[in-house]
Amino acid sequence: MPDKQVHPIGTEDAPADYVIPKSAELLLKSVHAKFDGSGAAGDFIPLVRIISDAGSTTDEIPQDVTVAAGGSADATWFPRVGAAAAAAPTGTVVAYAQGYSEFTSGDAVQNVAAGGHANGTHAHVSTTDANLLLWSTAVTTNDTLNVASGGTCLVWSTALWDNAATFLTSQIMEVGATGFRHNSFLPTGTGAFAPSDGLATSQDYNVYHVTAGSTRVTVLHQNGDVVGHGVQGQYLTAAYLATG
Repeated sequence: MPDKQVHPIGTEDAPADYVIPKSAELLLKSVHAKFDGSGAAGDFIPLVRIISDAGSTTDEIPQDVTVAAGGSADATWFPRVGAAAAAAPTGTVVAYAQGYSEFTSGDAVQNVAAGGHANGTHAHVSTTDANLLLWSTAVTTNDTLNVASGGTCLVWSTALWDNAATFLTSQIMEVGATGFRHNSFLPTGTGAFAPSDGLATSQDYNVYHVTAGSTRVTVLHQNGDVVGHGVQGQYLTAAYLATG
């Protein structure tokens, strides 16, 4: 038997219902409704609802757009076709920050006493979103990067000491986040080139998940030698992703 269209209700005020007569039997292949919103008091979402003979709602099919008051729209349903994928959220979900000091550019060398430690200092700082990644000073200039919202951060530290030795380390420290246990790595040997922007003697990285509130990230320079040493260049970089 060929398909047959049924126009059961004409024009009615919403919500409009059509109850299939007990004397009829239908194999439902599609439903189409035209909404005239000229008398709507507010914005609305067109919706088709299918109710079984047991009185239970089996399907609710809202359309993918909100119609402004006074506007009109069509609503359609047919089997095995889902709604369009939700649009990606707007707003800032990624941020980047970097702080650095570099003696080759005229910044001061940071001296660390024999057997001592110090928070890494950064003469130059930047951030793409100060509401998410904000620099502040706790002990030394711009030594703290504040992560101001729940999310995930990839943090990387690289430092150039005046000597490459296992007792000269620069390690990422954090408060209020969940990362993994780690130690800084390098040195693996003395570099073949003179100190430059591309050379590092101690590096560290970690991935932090901040579940709520905020966290603070610093770099701790530790000198295990019997004489003082200087940190000639240092970089702290963070990439933030709003994962909640």
